[in-house]
Amino acid sequence: MQRPDIIRKDVQKVDLNIFESSRYFESIVKGRSYKEAPELTSRICGICSTAHQMASLKAMEHALGITPSPQTKKLREVLHMGGIIQSHVFHTYFLALPDYLGYDSAIQMSKKHKEKIKNALSLRRAGNEIMNIIGGRSVHPISCKIGGFDRLPKEDDINKLVKSLKEKRRLALKTIELMKGFLRKEFERKTQVIALRSKDYSFIDGIIATYRLIRLSPETLSGHSRFYIV
Repeated sequence: MQRPDIIRKDVQKVDLNIFESSRYFESIVKGRSYKEAPELTSRICGICSTAHQMASLKAMEHALGITPSPQTKKLREVLHMGGIIQSHVFHTYFLALPDYLGYDSAIQMSKKHKEKIKNALSLRRAGNEIMNIIGGRSVHPISCKIGGFDRLPKEDDINKLVKSLKEKRRLALKTIELMKGFLRKEFERKTQVIALRSKDYSFIDGIIATYRLIRLSPETLSGHSRFYIV
């Protein structure tokens, strides 16, 4: 939790308090079967469980020399996008937007901005649908396994999902326009931004890149970074 003291738009002091203690997932998975690692590590976060599970799956497959099929890669990508929709809608509408509009919470905000809350719930439902159909449930997917899936979505369910997502696209574009109205350029600072880079718009595969033009493969990352248990 950050508590900044601001006087005439100048930050005078910032107190940073982290209430969450160490969780030691590295110790939890040690000595367990490699098959259990993806399901255990998804518990790192209930909001972004898919991201942690995908990272674990890729690590196990790399260690075992397993190359997933194109179908598996595509389904995982869509599943991961479902997790991103869940997470970003939650952050945008329920954590950020109340602050921008001057409310303490989304519940308080809902009295005068009922339509925005309805849009948020509808978009988040779209993420839940993706997770349910491809991952087996909306939180902590259960169908993703090392090398593939233990169950594949039915074609009829995929068709229904595509139709639903097309209908939700209007709300997604509306959200972009809403948040663009709050963009401000009040200060600048140098920072380090890191992301995956590939020929696709990737959140799963690619080299590790920074805006300072540093390029690292996942295999060489440990030689250029320090890891801490948090």
